[in-house]
Amino acid sequence: MTAEQVYQWVLVLIPYVFPLLTAGCAVLYKRVIANLPQNRQELIHKVVTTAVQAVEQSVNAAPQDKKLAALDLASQVLREMGVKKASTTVLSTMIEQVVYAINQAKPLTPPKRVTIK
Repeated sequence: MTAEQVYQWVLVLIPYVFPLLTAGCAVLYKRVIANLPQNRQELIHKVVTTAVQAVEQSVNAAPQDKKLAALDLASQVLREMGVKKASTTVLSTMIEQVVYAINQAKPLTPPKRVTIK
């Protein structure tokens, strides 16, 4: 095979190989970015926030039972999403932070007016 034939084969194959290489690089880039610590922390925070809100809406129990339900739900969702290294201490702390933020956002009820006759 001469150099000119190799050059012609390369020119023929480039339109087929280049898109595959580009797509492969894009997938690899997204996986690398998704596994960065900052992105993983954001994902865990979003999952914990969603779990706390879901438990607040569906479970009518004591606060400690709600916390355990949110912890179980967040752990299960994270496991299904492929996040394996989320410790219960981190999840528990994030749950407490989300509950505190929810409680701070609730409007305070004004005191009832007392009328004297």
